Amino acid sequence: YKINEALVRANINRIPHDYAIGERVYKKVYHTSSQKAKPIYRGPYGILRVHTNNTVTIKINEKTQERLSIRLLKPALLHQRRRK
Repeated sequence: YKINEALVRANINRIPHDYAIGERVYKKVYHTSSQKAKPIYRGPYGILRVHTNNTVTIKINEKTQERLSIRLLKPALLHQRRRK
């Protein structure tokens, strides 16, 4: 019973979302070592490819691509709605 309660608490903050090519996302990054406990988001970046193992390839700039876990991403549209 305690395990089920812990799972429910952990899943409350998750946003169900399927990523698609061309969608814009924010990438979670951290500040300096003194502020590393404060996550912030940078972006938005465009999605180039969606992989089956819960990773996404995003375009950082013209020459750089990065493959990240979806746990480190936040959809740009959802992020904008929550800020208002």
